Amino acid sequence: MAEDDFMVRRGQLSESLADQHLTVMEYDKSKKFYEEAYKYFKKGGHLQHADRVKKKYAECVKKINGTQ
Repeated sequence: MAEDDFMVRRGQLSESLADQHLTVMEYDKSKKFYEEAYKYFKKGGHLQHADRVKKKYAECVKKINGTQ
């Protein structure tokens, strides 16, 4: 996967997760995506991107659990 494509997908997912409540199925998909994104950025040495992905994922979890 090209890095540019990955960044675009990650950005779109981040925006969509921030704007809407997720169903369980969407949550499962986004969890896998965030895990992959985190590994990708950490492996590439992009620690600030990895941290941002981790924070967005935490926001997503809070939204799912209704604790925002």
